[in-house]
Amino acid sequence: MPCLNHPQREESWFCPQCQVSFCNDCVDVKMYGHVKVEICPRCKDKVLTIERFRPATPFWNRLPEIFRYPFEDAGWMRLLIIGVVAVFVLGLATIGLMSGTLFGLLGAMGLYTIYYGINISYFYLVISKSEAGDLKPPEWASISGISDLSWPTTQFMLTTLVVFMPGLIFLFILLGAAGFDFSQLGIWIATPPVILALVLFGLLGLAILPMGLLLIGVFRKVSYAWNPIIIFGQIMKIPKEYLAALGFLIILEILSMIVWFVLRFFSIALGGGFFAGVIKIFINSSVNFYFMVVAGHVLGYLAYQCRFQLGWWHDTQAASRPAMPETVAAARSQAHPDLVEGFRYLKQGSLDLSESSFQAVLQAEPDNREALRGLVDLAKERQDEAGVKKWAGKFLDLALRQQDLEGALAVYQEMGSAFPALALEPRAQLALAKALREKERFFEAASLLRQFAVNFPDDPRAPKALYQCGELLLKQEGQAENARKIWEYILQRYPGHELTRHVEAGLKQIPGR
Repeated sequence: MPCLNHPQREESWFCPQCQVSFCNDCVDVKMYGHVKVEICPRCKDKVLTIERFRPATPFWNRLPEIFRYPFEDAGWMRLLIIGVVAVFVLGLATIGLMSGTLFGLLGAMGLYTIYYGINISYFYLVISKSEAGDLKPPEWASISGISDLSWPTTQFMLTTLVVFMPGLIFLFILLGAAGFDFSQLGIWIATPPVILALVLFGLLGLAILPMGLLLIGVFRKVSYAWNPIIIFGQIMKIPKEYLAALGFLIILEILSMIVWFVLRFFSIALGGGFFAGVIKIFINSSVNFYFMVVAGHVLGYLAYQCRFQLGWWHDTQAASRPAMPETVAAARSQAHPDLVEGFRYLKQGSLDLSESSFQAVLQAEPDNREALRGLVDLAKERQDEAGVKKWAGKFLDLALRQQDLEGALAVYQEMGSAFPALALEPRAQLALAKALREKERFFEAASLLRQFAVNFPDDPRAPKALYQCGELLLKQEGQAENARKIWEYILQRYPGHELTRHVEAGLKQIPGR
């Protein structure tokens, strides 16, 4: 697409707000401190480099680069290091297992955790960096404690267990039907129908495992990888591309198995022994690490290649060249350079960096709704009720001032789902109820007013809120009885209130009382 103002020139920048492209000479420049930001000459929103919106080369057209990827940036040194580490760590673990003692068993488990934790942590790091469009291998993951090694391994093992859970449940049901007689279970397993069922369950697990690992590598949330609705939902967005990646990963696994068999025969040919074992562990671990890095890069790059279909990036919520994910009023929030970084840090689990980015946005643009929304999501991620209450209240207040009722209501409902017992400030709840009433959404407004009175029964505005709740319910068909109960509650809970005579008069107008 050529530049809007200069059709003879190639585009360099794209405005998500205007959905048009510009060359370098057309865009304006705005300074945020020492940060230079390119601005659309039409809407004054931030423009993004056109490279962000150009389709990525499919991974199957990058096979030479994919197979070279583990060797980039002195990657061969990583392969050698992992081989040496494997010789020492796995060798000691083998000795521990052979000792037959409890101390040896625990020591072996710890050593296996260290080794596989290093591998899997790097695997997730490769996915994360490749998903961001970075085609260079990452440095070693930062490891600050045993949890940085044990948790990735646990994630990997539990995710694998979950995707194969249907087959395990099927076996458990068979075992129960056999009266927990393992000999009878063995006979049933040997029958063709059971073999076919187990094969189908196994193929299903193998088919969805890569997406589960990809979700963990990108979002660092095991709940995503354990949710079949999320997994199948993401696969159905990119079925052809995912199937191609799955086939490629199966080929990698076959190659890895071939290497293992070759090394096994090689070790036997050398007569076994110490040196044959060392060579076998060194080569096998280095080759497995190589294939693991290739697999991680393919999975991460698949997400980058299909970023517009998946919509995982904050600015790729629609196809090809997307508009902003919120309303037009929220689109201007893209103007600050720290905003996108805040959402990317949030997605990657770097919560402190995410908070710093969002706070930097608010310092420059106090009414930036996207930054406020990011802080709400950040507080939910931390399970910080006070933070959710603070930032959700600020977001709701700003959204209502900008007359975005749907945006305010969405955040209010999300807050209620995350923390059912948490209540916004009284002013925010009443303002939202007023906005709903003005839009003639009477039942929703009545529910909010009733909730306000429940949350703040001693607030001087509670009786009036309940009275208005009854009035709104009377506007809804079939809600007269509920209105009557609420008004009778006012007489019981707030006797002698100035609204008493209005309540009594209203009750007389309700049929059937």
